[in-house]
This record gives sequence, C-alpha cells and structure tokens, in this order.
Amino acid sequence: MTERIGSRKGPKEKGARKVIKEGDFVLIDLTGTVRETDETFDTTDEERAKKAGIYREGTTYEPRLVVVGDGWVLKGIDRRLVGLEVNKSYRIVLKPEEAFGPRDPKKIEVVPYRMLRAEGVTPRPGLSVRYKGREAVVRSISGGRVQLDYNPPLAGRVLVYDLSIRRVLRDPKEKIAALIHRWLPSVDTKAFTIRIRGDKV
Repeated sequence: MTERIGSRKGPKEKGARKVIKEGDFVLIDLTGTVRETDETFDTTDEERAKKAGIYREGTTYEPRLVVVGDGWVLKGIDRRLVGLEVNKSYRIVLKPEEAFGPRDPKKIEVVPYRMLRAEGVTPRPGLSVRYKGREAVVRSISGGRVQLDYNPPLAGRVLVYDLSIRRVLRDPKEKIAALIHRWLPSVDTKAFTIRIRGDKV
C-alpha cells in the first residue's frame, strides 16, 4: 500500500519531470519502522537515528541515492517508486513477501551451549552470532541448549516506510558524482572535475 502523506516546496525547473520513472536517479529521504512495534530500523535522519538507538558513528545521514528498478532498495519499495511525484512524501506499507520474506521455521536450530562456547561465543538472547559460517540471532537459552534463528531479523514483519522524493538527477555529470559519493562517501566530489567524452568518463 502506498499513501501520499504530504508535499514539500522544491525548486521549480522548466521542463522538470515530476513523476518518477524506471531508471531514474533519485535522492530520497526515508525512515523504516516495524508496524507491530513502531521500532525504527533504518533512517536517513541523523536525529531520528540517535533517538532510535541505531546511530552509527561515521555514517553520513543524508538523502539516499536510488536508481529506480535496479534493486538498490527492497523490491516492494523499488516497484512503488515508479509513478511517485518529486517533492512529495509517501507512506509505503510492505508485507513480509515484499520485504524480507516470511519467517521459515526450518531456519531455526537448537544447538548445545558448549558448542557455541567452543567457538568463543557467549550467547545471550538477542545476540547476533556467526555459527558454522552463517549469521544467526540467539532467540532463547534453556537447559544448556541455545535456539538460533537464521531468518533475517525482519523476516515475517510488516514494514512501514515514510519517504520523501527530494530530487531527480538528470545531468550525467551529476549522476556520476552521486554514484561516486554513494560508494566512496569520504571522497569530496567537488574537489575534482568530471569530464565525459563519448562513453568514457
């Protein structure tokens, strides 16, 4: 489900495209929460990240670059970006099938506590561990046995994304600079000149 929840004033450019199309380079602000608990698990807002306890030192909090249709975001969001309008805000609700998938009981395993200790791990409920080359979350400990859950942490959850479409990048040089910034955020793209000659940059 996609619901428009507001709009913001943005620069009006002659000939500017107002509707997102597949292949567009767009900058979006977003915040993702779990519907059942209202827990924030992802955001481009630094203050929101700090309040939610998910702030990461060294992370740049700013509108996120997405190439629509290229799988840079969850498939449920990627598909719904097409047709949205620039400078407007939306709420997108994703069912588990559109996000991290349903919970799979076959991905839950019970192992002896001593085997984890032999791996140098002191398990406790909620701890993320790596066991036999796989990432898991400790769900419970009882009678010397530990329940490990190999499902993605957000599997089976209904997710709510509040997002705002900030800009569509049209200029090829601007797109290249944005790509460099996405993959190398510490690089100051204003410190060098981008030249395009044919199919070479």
